[in-house]
Amino acid sequence: MNRIYLILVLTVVISNLFAQSDFFYSKNGKEETFKIRKDILILKTKSSNIKGEMLRQHVKLETVEFISPDLIKAKVDQDNFDVKTISDIDEITDWYYMLEYERDGVLQALTNRIFLRPKNDESIEKIIKQCGLSGKVEKLEAFWPEAQIYMLTLSCKMKDILPVCRRIYETGMVDFADPNFYREGLLGNTLWPAQWNMKNTGQGNGTPGIDINVEPAWSITQGSSNIKVAIVDEGVDLTHPDLQTNLLPGYDATGGGSNGGYSGNDAHGTSCAGVIGAINNSYGVVGVAPGCKMIPIKAFSNGSGYDDRIKNGLRYAWQTGGADVINNSWGGGSTNSVYDELIDSCVNYGRGGKGCVLVFCSHNGGAAVCYPANLPNVIAVGSVNCVGRRVSDSNYGDELDVVAPVGGGMDSINSTKVYTTDLQGSLGENKASGTAGDYRSDFCGTSAASPQVAGIAALVLSANPNLTASDVRNIICMTTQKLYNYTFETTSAHPNGSWNNEVGYGLVDAEAAVQAALYCYAGLSNQTLTSNKFARSCNNTFSLQNVTVSNNSKLTVRSNETSIADTFRVSTGCSFEIR
Repeated sequence: MNRIYLILVLTVVISNLFAQSDFFYSKNGKEETFKIRKDILILKTKSSNIKGEMLRQHVKLETVEFISPDLIKAKVDQDNFDVKTISDIDEITDWYYMLEYERDGVLQALTNRIFLRPKNDESIEKIIKQCGLSGKVEKLEAFWPEAQIYMLTLSCKMKDILPVCRRIYETGMVDFADPNFYREGLLGNTLWPAQWNMKNTGQGNGTPGIDINVEPAWSITQGSSNIKVAIVDEGVDLTHPDLQTNLLPGYDATGGGSNGGYSGNDAHGTSCAGVIGAINNSYGVVGVAPGCKMIPIKAFSNGSGYDDRIKNGLRYAWQTGGADVINNSWGGGSTNSVYDELIDSCVNYGRGGKGCVLVFCSHNGGAAVCYPANLPNVIAVGSVNCVGRRVSDSNYGDELDVVAPVGGGMDSINSTKVYTTDLQGSLGENKASGTAGDYRSDFCGTSAASPQVAGIAALVLSANPNLTASDVRNIICMTTQKLYNYTFETTSAHPNGSWNNEVGYGLVDAEAAVQAALYCYAGLSNQTLTSNKFARSCNNTFSLQNVTVSNNSKLTVRSNETSIADTFRVSTGCSFEIR
């Protein structure tokens, strides 16, 4: 009898936290499903004048957080909460529960705005009428005119938005009808001798060589000032002494007018910027591509952001900013048709038709690669620690492309996180006063991995700006270091060489990638190779003659152009890869 009672109590508690699931249709007709979190509310208010303490007492809330001037996130007091009390407060104009995306657990809140694109023979006016929305459209915007994408602001309640999206999609008159979500927790988480991820000599009990091998690449290029990397994030410290001269005019997609600068204590974008392009000077840290320029774009605040703002940030990066590479140390949540369209357009039409290179972190949850990193035309980046093992909370699986070294996260080796720039003085993550506060030693997770790969992509384009986005993705994947802790196999789904489920094609290699972008050879002869080399033919004929691969390095060649003319040796621990 006692056992039955305990099960009933547990059921009641769970039902209080999660209601039935809800969904909308993606562009391909797939149901994007959410759990309704009845322990977390989103409250829309007339102004920010409402007092948090009054809400806690009257509505029986445990916590109250103002996430924008008119939006409040609140955790309910499960024992005392009564939903009817919300209607007693005149300042609250709308409310609903948070939604938890079932695939990756990201929390999302509905707004009263939706995106849609009519099919070719349909008009937006006809769709609005057909769906019974004629009197409910407060604002109709051509969100992205070239792609014929509209954003509708509706007088509907938040709880009705998903049913409205379903109703519109089920008419068959649109390619998609997606909510404009507020997404939470999207951001995934020097002092050269301490920058072990750039040059690992065994610091922090690491394994020498488990790094991105960037120092030899700098003998070829430290980056061209003509190559621009956009950082879509929380904004950047525009006056940081290790960043300032590498920063181009930016953009504030949140409407704050910051020109790409940060607000409050948001240091994430500044940390990403340091990894990518901190200046190679006599102090502080140095970035992977210190000779390239960066475009700071603020699309998030406190780790969260609205879909339309994030999309406007991405669109600005390639359309207005002319970015060659875009770093996105964020992700998670449901798929979204407008993101798909923007990323496709960026990859296909950016850089005057050569395509912009998009780099996304795989995200941190120890699960499958999150959206949008799981799209086929971006580079999905996971993380490994200082001994070459996948960091335990780094997402992995079929869509993972490469890994970069960061350590940290939930990993047991916590002394090997990445050094990078922080907000100056007492702000940011270091929160120290004076010069010490300008840097941090604890940047970790796939957020710190993604900008390393974005920096390598910038070096590749600096060496050869004529490459397409697809060329850059392929080169970075084909020139990786194969980590000895893992078995790599060739599969039809991964055409750029041998691949592993946990670390993708392997650990990125800046030198080999830059070599592959820049150099071609008639052949290699009478050489002992001591570092990774990706050898390309200048004239479709490539021969190996009296060549030895040594020092745990790898030689990669193309199968349709290579012949072995004389002695060729591959030493123990080395590899010879034919693509």
